[in-house]
Amino acid sequence: MKKLPLGFALGMLAQVAFANSASLRCEVDNLNPEEALGRNRYIKACFPEVIWENATRLNGMRRPNSIEDAWSLVQTVFELAGTKPRNKPLYYTPVFLNNPAVDAQIGWAAPKVAPSSEDLTSAESTKAYCARPENVPPVNLNNGPVGFRSKFTCTSSCYAPEVRVYFSSGYLPMKTAFETRPKQITVVSESSTLDNLSYRNEDISRWTVSIRSEPHVLRVLTMSSGKTMRITDNHPLVLSDGFVREAKDIKTGDSLVRSDGTPEQIIKVVNQDYFGKVYNVQPKGESAKGNIVIAEGYLSASNYYQNDGYELINERIFRSELPEEILR
Repeated sequence: MKKLPLGFALGMLAQVAFANSASLRCEVDNLNPEEALGRNRYIKACFPEVIWENATRLNGMRRPNSIEDAWSLVQTVFELAGTKPRNKPLYYTPVFLNNPAVDAQIGWAAPKVAPSSEDLTSAESTKAYCARPENVPPVNLNNGPVGFRSKFTCTSSCYAPEVRVYFSSGYLPMKTAFETRPKQITVVSESSTLDNLSYRNEDISRWTVSIRSEPHVLRVLTMSSGKTMRITDNHPLVLSDGFVREAKDIKTGDSLVRSDGTPEQIIKVVNQDYFGKVYNVQPKGESAKGNIVIAEGYLSASNYYQNDGYELINERIFRSELPEEILR
């Protein structure tokens, strides 16, 4: 079974910026914990300047005495401070980045496997490891500055640009919403059940957009009404049994929940290649129902469920006061 996807950038300053601006999704650099640890060790071996830069920043702009001192300081942020006692541990890692404004195909991804002990036995062997073609970033990819950046935080689930989400002023396509930034979004009230849904407006805590245009495989759901929705495969939706499921686990015959609480069957599920950016939004607060929004007329979970609220995936957060057989 594939480990949980994850790709977080390093740096306490990045975390402060994250709280006040858009978070970012990195498809190419979306790493699981084991891959994130491997990336960190690749960076230490081949790009020690990244370690020096961030260790100096974390050390109050005072340069540590040695690379091992720098690594020890950065590792605390990379692998210890980033770990939380939950099902989805967090690790920070530098993100490979060229010019994010250029919408062109990404042809290279940084290593996700740590160098072996043999690779690092001497300065010569380390140099040879870093010189391997698969370990060398392109020189001029997309005509942008090439290197590793540590000022971004990568998140998971997202919508395609055209997916309409209901904000306090009404429906907006996610790309338009990201560009215009409405202040509030409509969320499910805490007292709601499937047969008695109510809503309220909530302030928005963060927005998400792809760090750059990248190749994605989107999950395309077609409902019995003919409506469709394109989302990333780990985007969570509410099914008619009250459970929250990731799109990759949703299949033909399952039913989504309309905004009035009635079920609608999914008649077709396909994967679709897509190159571009994807978007998401997250309300303030950490309650399960307060992070359920309306997308294309159906109950959809916010980005909270893929991060701090990951334990809510595959949990039943809605119960109905009606007999269950009525909803089947």
